[in-house]
Amino acid sequence: MNTLVYELDPKGDIFLVLDNVSQDLPPNLCDIITSPGWPNELNNPAPPESDLNVIRKLADEGRAPRRILQIRASSKHLILSCPQFERSLQDGFQEGNALKATGRLEFPVQDWEAIPFLILMLIIHHRSRMVPRQLSLDRIVEMARLVDYYECYEAVEPFVDSWLISQNIKSLPSEWWIPSDVDEAEKWIFITWVFNEAKPFKDASIYLESKSTGMVTFNQLPVPSSIQDAINSSRRALISGIIESMQNIFSKLRDGPRPML
Repeated sequence: MNTLVYELDPKGDIFLVLDNVSQDLPPNLCDIITSPGWPNELNNPAPPESDLNVIRKLADEGRAPRRILQIRASSKHLILSCPQFERSLQDGFQEGNALKATGRLEFPVQDWEAIPFLILMLIIHHRSRMVPRQLSLDRIVEMARLVDYYECYEAVEPFVDSWLISQNIKSLPSEWWIPSDVDEAEKWIFITWVFNEAKPFKDASIYLESKSTGMVTFNQLPVPSSIQDAINSSRRALISGIIESMQNIFSKLRDGPRPML
């Protein structure tokens, strides 16, 4: 098994372990920003589900090029920036007890893409020069997922404007910006909800209400049910209003013009 170590804090007491990361990640953290595909195309390998057990078995036997990324981090930085880490690392929890007992901890990180997670850790550890100012829409979605899960809204806030500008959200007058389709509108509603951007949130919601051809479900994005219910309710009201207007028009056409008095 191939292990890569990125030190965000040379004296860090936590090793955040990400499994099965891209083979294209450079050996040295300082080279990451010049790597081909940074920051939008270096993704974790995604083999077919049927191959996963075979790959894991080969990796356990040392016969597969499975790559592990360890990020050496500071528990103090994580606790100060992320309430989720603060809860996990407090006394009484398994991770917190292990850290207190040994002075170091290997912390498995599951279900996250390596690059957005690394970007978040760069932000939390004040490596601002390495943080990309331009991200693709899907990368911003991944960042929003992480920020929402770890609750590190304040830490990431200084970088949000540049990410949105890179997608023309703040570089164009609001009346010129509209999502390209329903899927994109759903992503923008999630992003702007997480980052508290009221105007594009409203614009994307209006687009979704008028363009969606079915119930809005947000495609597994962790959008609160209250937002989903409000959009679907508004959409139903809009449809009912249109139907009522059409019925009034049909009635007038059927009955003909009223006689003059």
